[in-house]
Amino acid sequence: MDYSSEVYEEFRNSIRDQRSQGCEWKDIHDSYGTPDELAIELKLLRRRGKFDGEFSMQDWHELVDYMESIDKKSAITKLTSHSGNAAKVPTRSGSQWVNYRKRLLKNGFSETSVDEIQRSVHAILQQLDSKTYIENDEDHNGRAVKGLVVGNVQSGKTANMAGLISMAADLGFNYFIIFSGIIDNLRKQTEDRMYDDLKIPGTNLSWNRIANPSSAERAPEHKWAKIDLSEGSKQRYFTVCLKNTVRMKQLKQWLYKSKSARAGLKVLIIDDEADQGSINTKVISNDENDENDRTQINQHMLDIVNGFQDKKLRAVNYISYTATPFANILNEVGDESLYPRDFIVQLTPSDDYIGPKQIFGLEQPETNSAVDIVLSIPDNDVLDIKDIQKGEIDEIPNSLKDALDWYFVASCALRFLNFKKPTSMLIHTSQKKVDHENIRKSVEKYLLQRAQDKYEYVKHLEEIYRRERFAPMSI
Repeated sequence: MDYSSEVYEEFRNSIRDQRSQGCEWKDIHDSYGTPDELAIELKLLRRRGKFDGEFSMQDWHELVDYMESIDKKSAITKLTSHSGNAAKVPTRSGSQWVNYRKRLLKNGFSETSVDEIQRSVHAILQQLDSKTYIENDEDHNGRAVKGLVVGNVQSGKTANMAGLISMAADLGFNYFIIFSGIIDNLRKQTEDRMYDDLKIPGTNLSWNRIANPSSAERAPEHKWAKIDLSEGSKQRYFTVCLKNTVRMKQLKQWLYKSKSARAGLKVLIIDDEADQGSINTKVISNDENDENDRTQINQHMLDIVNGFQDKKLRAVNYISYTATPFANILNEVGDESLYPRDFIVQLTPSDDYIGPKQIFGLEQPETNSAVDIVLSIPDNDVLDIKDIQKGEIDEIPNSLKDALDWYFVASCALRFLNFKKPTSMLIHTSQKKVDHENIRKSVEKYLLQRAQDKYEYVKHLEEIYRRERFAPMSI
């Protein structure tokens, strides 16, 4: 029986709900003490149109075993220095998280992958605090919660971020700040994607994006009087901000401008690629009065997180996301730094994740073997690439021609299978812009040559498809 089927979603939700409340697997196993109790539950589900079929006590026990096996396979690695909160996974039909979960499944995420996102998001959520500052209260003195989330490269960190925002929004957090890169068109892409992920029909929350907020801006969405931060409000707001000194300074001044707004702001800050820009790369002075021992971006980030001009927000939670956490952990410690003193969470890649370990394998005593998809580049071709980068030749080597040809074949295969999203190929031979420009010109020259006789090129691609389909590749 396929227990991952949509048919059993209500039963899986029941199990997830019990786990989120701290129930042990044995207790969940025995949650239906008799067949009669299960029969009553089935009757209720059928009446609500949630289930239509047969389901026995044995089926229940097997389903619990199935869910337990998935849970143990993808256990969350978490280091924490404080007790956190008792937040539970939202389960009501109109919640942001429930609808985001449905969207992930609709977009092709496997049930296992979505369960993994839910577990990791819930683990992070339980470390957050919705009241870090209450005036004249020593227990809530404005100390922001600071944590770190470590995930593999291209392993679904963005889906995890959107999931965390969704679940936190259900639990009352009302303003979300995402620091994303240093290029504005990429910032806009992130903003558009996040808005699309969050603005889901059927949810009981209303999402508003605030782009480039500034105290000097007269746009209505920048007016605090127009922003509803009241308790019980269904309005949620988010900003995607560049790691740019001007933008961050404007955001900081705007964020702390209104006293009434500060009292209602429950902020979750997500620092994407946190090892880029946010880290202080200057030598720290022993002189506490030295104002020149921090980079401007790092200082702006600290002001936003820790408070600005002796002003505090109702709640601030700062979470850095990165695949390379060494600088974030080893850079500096202390209450005023961005050091993740409260928690560190390691995301577990889903079963369908493919990364360096899966592609290249690991040497003994590890057991991961390489996938048979890697082709070595001949030494002569490497020398040709270097000559192209120097501008000495403009003819790309055969290995790069083969790679380009196979990319077009693979893209055509995806289109034939109705894959609608854009496809791309990365050619990365150097860290220098001038080298990339010379490579680009040489690749363009090759493609223009091929375009002169499209019929012959299609025949050539067909030959490549037949060769690569039936002949094993050598590593």
